[in-house]
Amino acid sequence: MSSLESPQIRMSWADMAQEDKLKEVAAQEEKMEESGRTSIEGATRVKREIAKKETGLSKEQREEIHFRNVVRKKDFICLERANDKIVNILNVLELHIGVFSTAEQKRIVDLVCEMQEKGKNHELGG
Repeated sequence: MSSLESPQIRMSWADMAQEDKLKEVAAQEEKMEESGRTSIEGATRVKREIAKKETGLSKEQREEIHFRNVVRKKDFICLERANDKIVNILNVLELHIGVFSTAEQKRIVDLVCEMQEKGKNHELGG
């Protein structure tokens, strides 16, 4: 790699598969909208069928595998004086790694940005 090239983000095979699934689901949802048959149940059913077809595992099995891959980090330290004692104020903080795949993170960030924009335009609220 030359010094002028930008570094590329490496994606796991699971992230790539999920990204492909999301694209397929989006395409299916667009087709359903075009035909006038949009329903939450239909979109959910399509997502489940695509996920089961690709992996051959049930939703519960996929969730169990996903939760086994979650990593916890608990060794954060920030010392401050409280009642004349030095105390680690972060002793109960946990960082969970691997909860969301790259594709899920992108969807969450996009949704947050969309909500921020709606908030700026006063489109949120009751």
